[in-house]
Amino acid sequence: MSFIAKHYINKLMQLGYREDYIDSAFQLLIDNKINAYHLEEILSAVDYELPKEFFELNKTEQKKYRQYLITTYEYVNGEFVEDSYTIFNRPFFDDLVNSAKESKDKDFTLNVIDYLTSLEDLNYFFFGSEFIDVRKTALTKIPGMGSYLKDHKEIKTLYDLLLKFIPFRKDKNERFNELRNSLINELRRNELFNIQFLDDFIFFMVVMERLLSNLPKKERNTLKLKCLILNKKDLKEDEYYLESNKSKRIYIKDYLKKADIELLNKYRDLFDAKFLGKNDSYLSKEDINKLPPNGYSVLYQILRSELDG
Repeated sequence: MSFIAKHYINKLMQLGYREDYIDSAFQLLIDNKINAYHLEEILSAVDYELPKEFFELNKTEQKKYRQYLITTYEYVNGEFVEDSYTIFNRPFFDDLVNSAKESKDKDFTLNVIDYLTSLEDLNYFFFGSEFIDVRKTALTKIPGMGSYLKDHKEIKTLYDLLLKFIPFRKDKNERFNELRNSLINELRRNELFNIQFLDDFIFFMVVMERLLSNLPKKERNTLKLKCLILNKKDLKEDEYYLESNKSKRIYIKDYLKKADIELLNKYRDLFDAKFLGKNDSYLSKEDINKLPPNGYSVLYQILRSELDG
């Protein structure tokens, strides 16, 4: 091991927390104090292995590998004003998820939740919620939720739980309604999710996710890419179908056979009024950004057009 790596390992070990150690190691690379091979040695001390693809990146891309916070400066009234915002970074997200999986400490799962909510991008919140073990969240403390999850072992992730309850505004089962109301109230809490799932746009997105959830995950992600709900750079190659694989292309009509059309029709009048107006035609790429919340509106309009023949 190099002298430089040993020097920084001794310093970083004093931080105490593995995530802080890893972040600080990458910061050394960003600050040009070490190179990629020093970084590899430093990270090996906490059993963090860089993928071989990392060494194929140029220096600029290597420095951005785990970047999740963007800071900007604007000159206003003679002063520089600093502003920061969070971006989705897959390697950083995967590190958080792996730490949560390996530990029984629910704080590691909370780190994943905090990161997803800080994005202020529900497209990626839904994507990320598929990686969160719902039984490691504070939602299990909702009265009756623990026993409900014991009875419904198919609910494994936060994504499963959200789509089990949120899209259905009222059910004949009173226990279900009570749990749904309690869940929504818990999700509103600032210290947890701070997401208003009954907001019209957010409710619309949840319903669209429910429709997508009937697809296998790989097909679901492929359709999300087609509608620009997700970005290809944030997915791994085994998480979607490549365009070259013609046998696995997703056709809307085939998808509709699997979708919950009854749910779509249930809210059609509401969604048409709020998101489509009188326009029943397909959207062009230029129109995509005009309809909040982006790709979900595109998907909805495509489904509606197909249903109407």
